[in-house]
Amino acid sequence: MIQQKNAQDELVVFREEFHLKQDAIYMDGNSLGLLSKPAETTLMEVITDWKEKGIDGWTQGKHPWFSLSEKLGEMMAPLVGGFPEEVIVTGSTTVNLHQLISTFYEPSGTRTKILADELTFPSDIYALQSQQRLSNHHDEMLFIVIHQASELWMKHG
Repeated sequence: MIQQKNAQDELVVFREEFHLKQDAIYMDGNSLGLLSKPAETTLMEVITDWKEKGIDGWTQGKHPWFSLSEKLGEMMAPLVGGFPEEVIVTGSTTVNLHQLISTFYEPSGTRTKILADELTFPSDIYALQSQQRLSNHHDEMLFIVIHQASELWMKHG
């Protein structure tokens, strides 16, 4: 039965595009998926550019680094239903969240709380907690993890 289902699976051809561990089922695509063979090739090209061009890799080579965010954004736009000029690829969500909060979060008045729901990715929670430690409001409860159906969410969410 499983072989029959696999034979009907249109995506099974993509298995050959990845470096698979033998006798293992890989189920962690949330943080670090398996290395694909095309990604490995591209990484090696970038490393070669870095080795051979040094700092000029920012503007020269097969994959110039300076415009890479925009180029990747153009490629991603159709996948997310956006226009090429609306999409950009940057660092991880956690890094971006950390930068956003550290740049714009200035607790004052009565609206000082940072709320996150219970499903927030753990590294995002760590980034938010670190902002509380770095703020001048060490003793206050600035960061609150709430349950989605809680009264606090309805009141402050």
